[in-house]
Amino acid sequence: MSLLFSIIITLLSIILIVLHILSLKYQKSLQLSANVFKNMDEAILITDENQTIIDINDAVTKMFGYTKEECIGETPRMLKSGQYSENFYHQMWEEISQTGFWQGKINDLAKDGSIVESWLSINVVKNSYGKTVNYIAIHRDISEILQSQKHVDFLAYHDSLTELPNRVSFEENLITSINYAQKNKKRVIILFIDLDRFKIVNDSLGHDIGDKLLVEVAKRLQNSIRAVDHLSRIGGDEFVITLSNVNQSFDASIIAKKILAKLDEPFELEGNLLNTSASIGIAQYPIDALDAVSLVKYADSAMYDAKESGKNCFRFFTEKMSDNINKKLKIEQELRKALKKNELYLNFQPQYILKTKKVMAVESLLRWKSETLGVIGPDVFIPVAEDSGLIQEIGYFVFRESCAFIKELRDKDIFLEHIAINVSSQQFQQQDMVEVFLKIIAEYELTPNLIEIEITERYIMESTEENINILDTLKNKGFKISIDDFGTGYSSMSYLKNYH
Repeated sequence: MSLLFSIIITLLSIILIVLHILSLKYQKSLQLSANVFKNMDEAILITDENQTIIDINDAVTKMFGYTKEECIGETPRMLKSGQYSENFYHQMWEEISQTGFWQGKINDLAKDGSIVESWLSINVVKNSYGKTVNYIAIHRDISEILQSQKHVDFLAYHDSLTELPNRVSFEENLITSINYAQKNKKRVIILFIDLDRFKIVNDSLGHDIGDKLLVEVAKRLQNSIRAVDHLSRIGGDEFVITLSNVNQSFDASIIAKKILAKLDEPFELEGNLLNTSASIGIAQYPIDALDAVSLVKYADSAMYDAKESGKNCFRFFTEKMSDNINKKLKIEQELRKALKKNELYLNFQPQYILKTKKVMAVESLLRWKSETLGVIGPDVFIPVAEDSGLIQEIGYFVFRESCAFIKELRDKDIFLEHIAINVSSQQFQQQDMVEVFLKIIAEYELTPNLIEIEITERYIMESTEENINILDTLKNKGFKISIDDFGTGYSSMSYLKNYH
């Protein structure tokens, strides 16, 4: 009997020890759960079956400003912002009663009166009999996410540098403005603005100063227009102003003159006193075009006409410009075929020694006889080649044909001092230009000193450190350098000191 009693006592002791251990583990589990609940980033409100708040975690206080004491005994309706109709809440609770769950973005009212944007999840807790005993509302703060999204949306429609509307915004606004003007028989006028010689600022002072200049230009342009007008930066140093609800061309003239006057005032940036100007092209709906694409194209053409007229001025689009556009387009189309069809060729103009009348050199002159257009002068097709980018391929064609000609003469024992070749400033933008020249020269067994590179006065005026380095490289390789038609343009002797 005593043995059985001892066994029972021992078993009871073990059971008590196990229960004690299990109790400790359960308490730790409860403590862990409590700590997790207390420290969660999400704001959690727990209510009873009547939606009376019975507990909250610390995040509720951080998010909404209410203490635990202020919340207990209240209902979540204390957070209502007044931004939603009763129908909204009716549909919410209808979904909760059917599915036991609801989630969505919601704006609630904090204690200080501010609006808190959060992602709300409401869960129903039921007992083993299926009766609702609790509701758990979890608020996740999404203000940072929404702010990031707003920033992304802003960048989608705005220029990151100047914060002006970008090309996408401009195009959408222009289409809307044209639709409005069509219904109300109004005009839409756009001013296409391109800064003059902006590349010189970028290349000589750096892109940082160039960017700051663009920001200041944007401010002056904004101060030159009405509140109803739309200013955009569509790329680089190009800006467009859309004038809506206007009745006459004179309105555009007034704004264009105001812009030119404001940009004429010097800009002081980091100790640099900068002067700039702009060329402005103006096109009008419905006078010049009936669609947005054509309107922009015509304003762009008018802007180029302003540049060709000496810059720092504005021009309205005209029918003559339209004819010129079509003509240039046709020339470009045919010029793209010209190399393959062997329509381009060289003439060689001799250079004499006056005293002896002996030919000492020749200059390569590019000519074009189009099967479709006839003879086209270089003054006509070279600018088109430069604008379209075809000048790169054509330039190498001229260089190769010139080398072939000088090689042919030398094979016939005709020795000239050099052959002069015009090189477009556009071609200098090719990073491997010098290497390609040297490779072609080597193919014809020539030396660089037989080649004289002719550059334009514009290249001198737009001299940058990079340009000077390229010329230094050509000179060091043995090429001769000369300025084509020096003195007929606007170059100054002072610029030549950089090219000694």
